[in-house]
Amino acid sequence: MKKTIYLLFTLLLIISCQSNQTTNQQNKGSNYQDGLDELGKNSKLNKRLIDVYRAYFVRNTCEEIDNYLFSEFINHPKYTKELGINGKPKQYVVYPEKTIKNQINKLNLLNGITFNDEKIKYLSDLCIQRLNKIFNEIKPHKKMFFAQTNFGILLTDPMYRTHDLERYIHKNYDISAFVNLSEKTYWELNDKSNYIKDPRYEAYKNKMIHIQYNQAEELLKKIITETKDFQEQSIYKIQMADQLVSIDIKTGSNSHFLEAKTIYETILKANKYSLYLFESWVKWRSLSQAMIGFSQLDNVPNESYEKMRFANIKTIYSYLQENPNDEMAINYFLTLSSHKTYSKYEKQIQNKEEFYEYFKTVNL
Repeated sequence: MKKTIYLLFTLLLIISCQSNQTTNQQNKGSNYQDGLDELGKNSKLNKRLIDVYRAYFVRNTCEEIDNYLFSEFINHPKYTKELGINGKPKQYVVYPEKTIKNQINKLNLLNGITFNDEKIKYLSDLCIQRLNKIFNEIKPHKKMFFAQTNFGILLTDPMYRTHDLERYIHKNYDISAFVNLSEKTYWELNDKSNYIKDPRYEAYKNKMIHIQYNQAEELLKKIITETKDFQEQSIYKIQMADQLVSIDIKTGSNSHFLEAKTIYETILKANKYSLYLFESWVKWRSLSQAMIGFSQLDNVPNESYEKMRFANIKTIYSYLQENPNDEMAINYFLTLSSHKTYSKYEKQIQNKEEFYEYFKTVNL
């Protein structure tokens, strides 16, 4: 009797473990979701737009993880007293467990990502699989050697990095494959003067020229409040925020940074389409980071930057469902989709030069 109960218990335990394993596998395979499929029709354009967004998401995520793993090894190496085959001390890196878990979590977000283009799926899977193999080799708090180890080979092997995926995207999903915008037409359509209708704006510009900042600010606030068209209002708001940051830079202050950041956010959080969503996001992101700091030791809340970026990608995508022939909107969907929220500058998304380039002058 006891033997029968024991066997029954063992059988139930095995079934339970198998069930949990299946559930874990299902969860691992269904992490990714962006909701774009539910926002539009199953059209050829929508399929291509979704593919290019997701392809860049894989590229950017894998490249960011890869850059962290590689830069830690190259920029912060440690050495043993033991000599390698080249007669030099053996080089290694020690990855903190918390950091590695964070990187693995980023990679796991790609589980279950789907594509309409099978070639993109294949190249994306190669990027993801390579990083999974690297993480399988890494032992947190242990010495990870570079030369003649599986870890080192995988880390430096260019075959499965993001280069092939990026080349394929550029060749088959370049902006020119979606729109026929010439550079001249683009700048003509993007020219803010085309959309400024309020006659008082000239008076505002005149006050700025004569350094009557307080009066100019009050007038511009009134124009913003009384403007109903979202795109026209966005232009005035960007001008106001730019003005606040630029004046602070000239005076060596940052007393208006938070106010300017909030103004950009009113554009980005409106869930309305404008030609100037990308400009608003780039300046908001750069200003947000400036308020934290530019140092390599400063925090980079990349997740919040990504969240705001994707919210506006969805806004543009939703707009395109009713306006599928708007080439400028398609252009900005692709521009926001391909934009990286990090850079070659280690542990920071942009350097001081980029920030000051955005805000060194107020474009009247």
